[in-house]
Amino acid sequence: MVEVIERETVNEAIEATVNYVLDNGEKIFTQTAVPGATDVRSGGTLDPHRVTIRNARLAKEPFVLDRHGFRFVHHDTKVADFFEEEQIRRVYYPEMEALVKAESGASRVVVFDHTLRTADDGERETRREAWTASTSAPPATAAAPSSPSTSSSASTGWRSPKDSCSRPGSA
Repeated sequence: MVEVIERETVNEAIEATVNYVLDNGEKIFTQTAVPGATDVRSGGTLDPHRVTIRNARLAKEPFVLDRHGFRFVHHDTKVADFFEEEQIRRVYYPEMEALVKAESGASRVVVFDHTLRTADDGERETRREAWTASTSAPPATAAAPSSPSTSSSASTGWRSPKDSCSRPGSA
């Protein structure tokens, strides 16, 4: 079972700078070398804005998918170790596909990618090296619309990354 440790104090809101991307005709992309790598290249002109970010878990009313574009759903996973790539794909992907189907009413859901986030640079590097050693080649970088980050990217209408991939140096 995955254990989540809650903070003793929870902020209602924080101030932060959020980088939007200007719509000025430049090609927008983000490219990383391999999963877990910290070397990133990107294109597009950033337009930073200072905003208030509120803790949605403290909202008085529940969020509704059709109105807000998301909602909170409790889900107990059978994943024991989110650092195990095979376990995420074998266990978590089907769990998320079933959850999104049930919550959205979609007839087909395909989880095709995920992002593992950790604040521990040493752990990230260790996992990246293990992943690199276990694969013959790093994955291609997919060009896809941006969406809010989650532990698992679930989609009901996007194509497979294999259908819209580009490798460094290719058109």
